[in-house]
Amino acid sequence: MGGASGGTWECEFRNLRIEHCGNHGLHIEGGTIFQAHQFSLFEQIHSEYNLGCGVFAYGFVQNNAFIRLTCRQNKGDNWRDQAYLTGGATWNTFNVNTFYRCIFEGSGTYLVGPDLTKVTTVTHGVYTEGFENDFNNCWFESNGIHETGNARTSSGIYFNFVPTGKAFNRVRDCHFANHITDIYCWKGSKNQIEGNKFVWNGTVRRPSSPTSVSTTTALRLTSSPTTTER
Repeated sequence: MGGASGGTWECEFRNLRIEHCGNHGLHIEGGTIFQAHQFSLFEQIHSEYNLGCGVFAYGFVQNNAFIRLTCRQNKGDNWRDQAYLTGGATWNTFNVNTFYRCIFEGSGTYLVGPDLTKVTTVTHGVYTEGFENDFNNCWFESNGIHETGNARTSSGIYFNFVPTGKAFNRVRDCHFANHITDIYCWKGSKNQIEGNKFVWNGTVRRPSSPTSVSTTTALRLTSSPTTTER
């Protein structure tokens, strides 16, 4: 690509196992809108037992497909994407990506030799600052469960759309098990949550609700300004 364009476009990454890295297992960093990582496929990738995040995405990463991505027992978040500002006006974010049949399990626990170490600070299965991302038929289990303190926020998935406004993320037909909070909608409106299963401390939180709403079966949030639950 010539001119101001850049990034990785229309690539395929398949059948990779990443373990025991000193920082993130996989680091995907995009630039501005003209230097995005986009239109690519990540399939059958395992990122486990790393001392950072399983996957860390930064900046403009958009319109990619993640199929059977497994992020398990990483010291940090199993998945984390962060946005940044360009010129104080334009947010470069993780957006319009699809996750299908992915597994996010056991963040904040990692192996040191044969021993399992537990992290007592905040970690998430997925922490995202992006918008219009779709999580479909994914598995979230036991993420951040060793966090200590009174105001615990570790979650299966944590939405923090930094620019605020309409995020339009969607979580559908996913399985959530054994979390402090399954889905935490902190920033960003119009997120859509539908057809998910919550077992063992199933909860969805929103900023306007200081006390979490919990259930072990179906959940409907009719008064929430940030989510639609079906």
